[in-house]
Amino acid sequence: MDLFAAYTDRPMVSVEIGGQPHVVPEGVTVLQAMWYSGIPVVKGAGCLGGVCGACTTTWRMPGDLTARSGLGCQIAVREGMSFTLYPVDAPQKPRYRMAELDDPAEALFSIYPETRRCTLCDSCTQVCPQGITVKSGVMRVMNKMFEPVAPMFDECVMCNMCSLVCEVGIAPNLLGLYARKAVARERPAPPELETVMRRVADGKWDAEWGALLEGSGEALAGRCRAVWERDASRD
Repeated sequence: MDLFAAYTDRPMVSVEIGGQPHVVPEGVTVLQAMWYSGIPVVKGAGCLGGVCGACTTTWRMPGDLTARSGLGCQIAVREGMSFTLYPVDAPQKPRYRMAELDDPAEALFSIYPETRRCTLCDSCTQVCPQGITVKSGVMRVMNKMFEPVAPMFDECVMCNMCSLVCEVGIAPNLLGLYARKAVARERPAPPELETVMRRVADGKWDAEWGALLEGSGEALAGRCRAVWERDASRD
C-alpha cells in the first residue's frame, strides 16, 4: 500500500520518533507512522493485529512524565506524542516437559528458582500492554494457585516487557504459561486440537513447511502475497 496516497486528505500531527521530529497523518498507528516517515522496521513488526507482541513501544504525551507501554500496531498517534519502538528479546526459557513432571506445583521452584525473589514492586503490571495484573499472577503462582492464574494470562502476547523491567530476573509471562500448561495437562485436549496434532505427527504439512524454510525471500513474499489476495477476494 502507498501510505502517502492512502492518507493524502488526512490531517497531519507532529510527533517525535526516537527523539526526532516527524509529521505524520493523524490516527495512524505507531508502526504506520514509522513507515510513513521512511523508518525501516524489520525487527519489531509481526502480525500487525495485536497478537504476536513483537512491536513493543514506549510512549508519552506532552506534559506527562509517565512513560507508557503498548503495542505499536495498536497505538494511534496523537499531536505531540513521543514514542520509540522497543523490541524486547525473549528471556531464556528453561527446558521441561509438563507431561513428564510428577507434580508441577512441587517442580515450580526448581524450574523457576528466581520466582522466590519477587519484591512486589509491581513494575510488571505497569508495563503490560494487555492490562494483565501480572504481580497478582506471580503471587498466586508462588502459592501454587494455578487454576486462577491460567485465565489471567489468556490475553498474554509474550511481548516480554514484564521480564525486561523485573529487577530480580523473573519472567512473569513464562510463569503464566507454566500455570496454563499445568492446568491444561489435567484436562482432556479438545478433539480439534488432537486431530491437528495427529496430522502434524503424521507429516501432513512437512512439504509445505520445507518449502517455507528453503524458499528465497522473493519466493516467500510471493507466497504471502498470493495468500493475502486469496483471502481478500473472499471478503
